[in-house]
Amino acid sequence: MMAPVPLFTGVVSAFMPVARILMLAGLCLLVMLIEGTQGAVPLLLLMFLAQALVFMALWLLVAALAARLLGRVSPRRTAVAVLALLAGGAVLTASVDLYRTPFRAGGLRAGLLELFE
Repeated sequence: MMAPVPLFTGVVSAFMPVARILMLAGLCLLVMLIEGTQGAVPLLLLMFLAQALVFMALWLLVAALAARLLGRVSPRRTAVAVLALLAGGAVLTASVDLYRTPFRAGGLRAGLLELFE
């Protein structure tokens, strides 16, 4: 859920993790509860939720394919491969500004550690 995926809004382009898209959907829901359902907020909520569901389904397919491919390998090698992949991904997302998030106060690009400011 932390790999950058495109966010399609029609106005701005962004690459952010699905968790960030779900956080924006939650913020839209809070605005709807406080301000009411008038205006564009329900449409934004629907757009954020639809994109999050699509990308979560795609990641589920990728995980199922990886599990099927790794099912043929010994459990010890599978564990080493998964841990190496997770550690490499964590180091990469924390050290490189992978995310392009126009909804962030600190600037347009961010790494994982600055993403949820």
